[in-house]
Amino acid sequence: NFKSCDEDLIKASHLAIIQMHTGFDYGDFKEINRDIVTLYKGRKYIIKPRQKNGNEAIIPLHPKVDAILEFYDYKMNILSNPEYNLKIKEIAKALNINIYINSKGLRKVFAMDQLNNKGLSIEAVSKMLGHSKVKTTEDTYAHVNINLINNQLNQLGL
Repeated sequence: NFKSCDEDLIKASHLAIIQMHTGFDYGDFKEINRDIVTLYKGRKYIIKPRQKNGNEAIIPLHPKVDAILEFYDYKMNILSNPEYNLKIKEIAKALNINIYINSKGLRKVFAMDQLNNKGLSIEAVSKMLGHSKVKTTEDTYAHVNINLINNQLNQLGL
């Protein structure tokens, strides 16, 4: 619900939404185009090699991300990483979000949401993030919260 007249702030808010729903690292933004979107069994996916390591990432295309990419016709001129991080902080302040946040943190938001709220396996999230080893995902992104525990207890009827 962020509103602004500043074009760079709007773009940064759009990039943040994309990051929170794809787990992209900042470097992956440079490679966004229509060719990375694939339709599989009625669902759109982003399938692309990670810019950092070349490992394939497979990410379901969230409708909000799809709408943003369509708005820009898949041709986003992205801000530099330092500019983007400054804009993210400015947006957080405007929204009264009082935590330290940056591009790397938004990648963690994605991973933790997939693991704790959506209940995806560590292997699936690891593939979505483009990690070559599940251990990387476990060590850096797998911070279990009470929501995951509660969801799993409910699924088991306990």
